[in-house]
Amino acid sequence: MLSKKIFFLSWWLLVFPAMQIDAQVVSKENRLTLAESIKLALENNNRILQVRESIGGAEAKIAESRSAYFPQLRLDGNYTRLNTFSTFKFEIPGLPAEEFKLGTQDNYNAQVALNQSLFNWGRNGKMVELGEIELSQAKHNAAFTEQEVTYMTVQFYYQILMMNEAIKVINENLLLLEQRLYMMQKKYEAGETSSFDILSMEVQISSVNGEIVNAETSLKKLKMQFNKIIGRSPDTIVQLQDALTFIPISMDAKILLHEAFANRIELKQLQEREKQASLQIGISSTMNRPNVDIFFNWDIRNGYLPNVDIFKGGWNAGLSFSLPLFDGFRTSSQVQQAEVLLKTTQMQYDDTKEEIAIEIKHVLLDLQTEEKQSEIEKKKTELAKQALTTAEERYHRGLVSTLDLLEVQQSLQTAKLNYVQAVGSYMLSKYNLQKSVGRKVF
Repeated sequence: MLSKKIFFLSWWLLVFPAMQIDAQVVSKENRLTLAESIKLALENNNRILQVRESIGGAEAKIAESRSAYFPQLRLDGNYTRLNTFSTFKFEIPGLPAEEFKLGTQDNYNAQVALNQSLFNWGRNGKMVELGEIELSQAKHNAAFTEQEVTYMTVQFYYQILMMNEAIKVINENLLLLEQRLYMMQKKYEAGETSSFDILSMEVQISSVNGEIVNAETSLKKLKMQFNKIIGRSPDTIVQLQDALTFIPISMDAKILLHEAFANRIELKQLQEREKQASLQIGISSTMNRPNVDIFFNWDIRNGYLPNVDIFKGGWNAGLSFSLPLFDGFRTSSQVQQAEVLLKTTQMQYDDTKEEIAIEIKHVLLDLQTEEKQSEIEKKKTELAKQALTTAEERYHRGLVSTLDLLEVQQSLQTAKLNYVQAVGSYMLSKYNLQKSVGRKVF
């Protein structure tokens, strides 16, 4: 059975590259690039769709604030039933007495009232400005969420690439081990090796099979998370087109820091909060100042003398003036709250700038470390290949034991996996740097 399996694997290695060319022609269009994945996430991710709805709410809030500029028109009406009302009799000698009513039991009244604010110390304008700031904040929240989802997509995309490469390395090692086991069994049948060597090889193969199972399980989980982020069914087949390639970048901390201070959404949001606090101070400080309005009322009702049952219309207009004399220190308390908010926001702004500077330095250190680590692991892989070649030659001459050969082969697999990890970590750190300076991925 094992010899047939080895034959099949060897045949597959020869035939698979030719088959893969045709498969690539068929399935290449179905493979996702990183740019396509991000586009899907921005179009379909639930978090992004939810936060975009808040923009419409903020726009409606501006329209609400602007309503204070327009006259306020109101229609009122009422009906009142009286139990008693006054009457008097007018008597003329020689004529029947006549009774006059000073009221009526059924009283109706309808009124149209119009009110227009003339002057309120600019509160209307400040309220509109607050609404515009809230709209800007809603847009920034949407942009921040899009940025977070974008970089989550990048992370899962490259983690899947890394896991695919890792599985490929482990499978290559498994194939080599099974080929060695096949040759050992031939030697065992010829009396040239011991059963202990075969057992050692079988133990190693079982261990590698366990690694493959764990890696494939992790890959399935990553693909489900990836599908969720880009708005697809968790069971959708994931095929990625980009490759895991080490491409170094140049870095200038000063330029990056300057760019981050100009681009980071968190800083823009804090600047808007400062404006909000300043506007709130201006609004609150005018609450105990006089207001001037004009009004116009037109009504129609019954109850006018001398004929109280006839409906008549009338109007009145005027100018109103109101000045709060005492509000229980509410205005001064509101001003104080707004001033505290302004001060704490300014402090938070400075603190956030320091955190961003530290964040960029950390990412730059990670990039430098991972770049060196990639070079080290690449060199270790080359040395491990040379060591394996030497060990194989010495093994065939009986100078190296099976365990020594397995140890050298395992070192090669570890070096390859470490290189995949280092390259993948470097690529992720590159995108983390873009995130730290507030850049868009595409």
